[in-house]
Amino acid sequence: MEPRETAYDPYKYRGSTATLGYWGGLLHLVNCILGGGILSGPFGFKRVGWAVGLIVSAIVMFLIVSSFRLLVKSINEVSRRRKVPYMQFGRAMMECLAEGPDWAKRYRKSVSTYVSSFLVIFHFGVGTMYIDLVTESVKDLIVYFLGYIDYKLVMLMLAPFLIAISMIKTLKSLIPVSFISNISVMISLTMIGYYMFAHSEIPFSDLLMFNDFTYIPLYIGLVLLSNSSLGVLIAIESEMKDPARYLGPLGCLNVGMFLLYILFALFSFCGYWGYGEDTRFYVIDNIPEEEMMSALFPEEARPIFETSFRVIVVAITMFACLLIPHFDIIISLVASVCLCILGISLPGIMDMCLKYPDNYGRWRIVQMRDIFLISFGFIACLAGIVNAGVTMYYRYTGEIRV
Repeated sequence: MEPRETAYDPYKYRGSTATLGYWGGLLHLVNCILGGGILSGPFGFKRVGWAVGLIVSAIVMFLIVSSFRLLVKSINEVSRRRKVPYMQFGRAMMECLAEGPDWAKRYRKSVSTYVSSFLVIFHFGVGTMYIDLVTESVKDLIVYFLGYIDYKLVMLMLAPFLIAISMIKTLKSLIPVSFISNISVMISLTMIGYYMFAHSEIPFSDLLMFNDFTYIPLYIGLVLLSNSSLGVLIAIESEMKDPARYLGPLGCLNVGMFLLYILFALFSFCGYWGYGEDTRFYVIDNIPEEEMMSALFPEEARPIFETSFRVIVVAITMFACLLIPHFDIIISLVASVCLCILGISLPGIMDMCLKYPDNYGRWRIVQMRDIFLISFGFIACLAGIVNAGVTMYYRYTGEIRV
């Protein structure tokens, strides 16, 4: 009798690439998911109402966690079947389609290009937003102490630092950066929170529980932007010494996303309560410029790209900051399109293909779940595109104030 073949375990063959511990992974995860969208949370609450904001953000973050868990499990499963330690997102998607029905196999060769393109577009949009935010914050700081300085000059001054950070290739080497960044962000949010209530006299009864429901798609984009780095989320799991602790009940993903929701909901609600109908897109713009503390804000940008393109990408991103108007619409559009497709729809497609043809469970519950994720992702994507287009049209024509 031949001995039974032992199932291939990708985790055992990652070797020297897996150097990240649990706490290091959690630090990176909190750092990369705590995106610039949180600064727009109060504005979103003003638009949709605080009750709708709390509910929609909870639903969206739950779907993000579920979809991302599905994505990581699908990548590991297809890696096990192909007997390789790890696969990049694009290749994993390609191999998953090869396991699926005939209609999916037809797109096998081209899907990797589409996935990579969406990832590049998304991270380019996020990088552009971060550089704009950091430049404006540093500019305000310099103006407070020294007087006038040009926006372009501040961006040029920041370029060497951004390029230097982008040259760090391993997440383990970035742990000190993530630690300092997280501490700086928490201090800054606390300072902003102080200003939210220092001069506010808005009664709670004046806050709207329900407001403009047509703004919900754009608000979903802001929530998605708070989960700002899909590529880094995947990289964290691939570099952990014990990847099983990434998806566990108290793993990095669940703990990090729970902390993000609590912080996002609390910060957004407090910001809306503090400024009411005067809340601006970036809540830091509500802080009085004559106050010394209002000139302080931390840097969050931390791009991770291939070495040969790092300097070029930083330069192009800075150039885009100077040319792209209406960041609130552009950012929400990028997040709606890229994250809805990459983070919600594609994991559903991958899982459905891997379980094809008859591993969908009783009453085909798994297949119905996958179809729901696929449909939700595409509908949210289309809604975000349409809403961004309509909002841009009205903003240029001046027919309504948005």
